[in-house]
Amino acid sequence: MDPQGVDISAVLTLHSEGLLAHRTLKSITRTMRYAQERGLVVELVIVLDSSDEATEAYLRRSPFARSAARILSTRFSDSGPARNAGIQEARGRFVAIFDGDDLWSENWLFRAHQLAHVNPRYVVHPEMQVTFGREGTGGILYNYQMDQQLTQVRLSSLLFANLWAIACVAPRQTFIDVPYAPTSEQSGFGYEDWHWNCELVAHGFVHKTAPRTALFYRSRQEGRCFQQVRANCIVRHSRLFDDIVTLSHPRSGDAE
Repeated sequence: MDPQGVDISAVLTLHSEGLLAHRTLKSITRTMRYAQERGLVVELVIVLDSSDEATEAYLRRSPFARSAARILSTRFSDSGPARNAGIQEARGRFVAIFDGDDLWSENWLFRAHQLAHVNPRYVVHPEMQVTFGREGTGGILYNYQMDQQLTQVRLSSLLFANLWAIACVAPRQTFIDVPYAPTSEQSGFGYEDWHWNCELVAHGFVHKTAPRTALFYRSRQEGRCFQQVRANCIVRHSRLFDDIVTLSHPRSGDAE
């Protein structure tokens, strides 16, 4: 337990999820209860970012939202800055990032905290990602997320694909040192979690996975990721991209 009072701040951003937020909050509450029963102090911070009336109406009557430490209202219309605002308000030594329409295994917070506590440079993700709800895939998709210390990760892969989902647990200071970059609709940039994952690697952090934990990722045609794909958004420049190019094409004398 953190002697200052709060071990983990669960930061949840909501936009226009409506009633989908019910199952999300129910899942988060289960992960919080599991961790609390094992001695951890967990708070919930909800960020309502440019939210619609359906989502706000649900929160007003939600049995799960009543236990929230704080509910913040922002007008960013942008997940990255909204998360940053929630992290600024967080009181925990560690922060857990939750998206508004996903689900998690009951043991997620507890096991992630166990691993994140080992090394302040760790950023911990669920071991398995189960993708559901996507039209035209023919069913549910399963994949194991990569652990940088257990799997040979080709960093150049990050030039073309995001290797880790947004769900993660890390020291609060990690999020302060490497904040999420803005990717507003007008900017032409997208995939703030992809950019953030790249920046973490560039700053010497290590992406880890907590054994026997799972993220249930809801893929929706009207979701933000699909909107960014349809808008032909690109990922922001990351310092990691320069490092990859330098490693691939060393200057004269660098290899000596």
